[in-house]
Amino acid sequence: MAKWEKGKMKKFFVCIFAILFCACSQLTPTQADNLTKSIRDNQELSNAEKIKAYAKACSKNAFSSCYELGNLFILKQDPKRASKYYKIACDNTKYEIYCLALGSAYTQIGKNYDKTHWKKRFSGERNSDVALRFFTQACDVGDQEGCFFVAKNYQNLSFKNKEYLNLANKLYQKACDSDIFAACRELGVNYLQGNGLEIDPQKSIFLISKSCENKDAHGCYLLSQVFQYTKDYEKERLFLELAIKFGDKTAYNNLGVLYEEGKSVPKDTIRAKEFYGIACDAGMQKACQNYKRLNQ
Repeated sequence: MAKWEKGKMKKFFVCIFAILFCACSQLTPTQADNLTKSIRDNQELSNAEKIKAYAKACSKNAFSSCYELGNLFILKQDPKRASKYYKIACDNTKYEIYCLALGSAYTQIGKNYDKTHWKKRFSGERNSDVALRFFTQACDVGDQEGCFFVAKNYQNLSFKNKEYLNLANKLYQKACDSDIFAACRELGVNYLQGNGLEIDPQKSIFLISKSCENKDAHGCYLLSQVFQYTKDYEKERLFLELAIKFGDKTAYNNLGVLYEEGKSVPKDTIRAKEFYGIACDAGMQKACQNYKRLNQ
């Protein structure tokens, strides 16, 4: 298509949008869906032009356009503005996907505030308080990752109120049931240590194994600790190797201990020293001390 024809086609769609907007104060559901589809499928419009078109459609109760507008703001890495439009779509329809998108946006906002090094934002609120507020909003609209972060916050505050542990464990269970495997791991730890739950080693191992099976390095490392405690060094080594495979280089320290002491493997101080060095480079101070000791 010639350049002038593309420009003409773009102006044609803009005119169609303008006619629809002026013709009625609010769009019917069918008009709204058709308009959203027309904007979404029009390859001649830039994202900036689509944002304007979706915003106008959203103001006319085209809630699918509100959702698409939220998606564009997510692409622009602006979850706060995305959440504004996802919320309109979620509050005015029965589509679960709109509310889940809202939850994911709130979760991303919460993570952003968790990561910042600044002490205060939003009228003096601490970052942890702001993050918890967004995580809670995410959880309330069905985002299970948000529920996981709320549970973590409740557990961190359990020294103030033991009831927080009960709330944390309920949310861990809810998130675990939705395949948030880090939640399975944390719930397993609480069953192992009796944190708000009756101690149940078998259930603990089952839950932590679930996280390890889904490539959660920390879950694999925790299982290695369980088998270290029970002196099953073969299984300890197996789960250390899985933790390393999934990205936990500090697990090399404990693997080095097994090689140094000849537990489940032939004694090999050269390999032990090598493993200590890798864990030391990953920032584990104890591994640095072990390396220095073998290097003397």
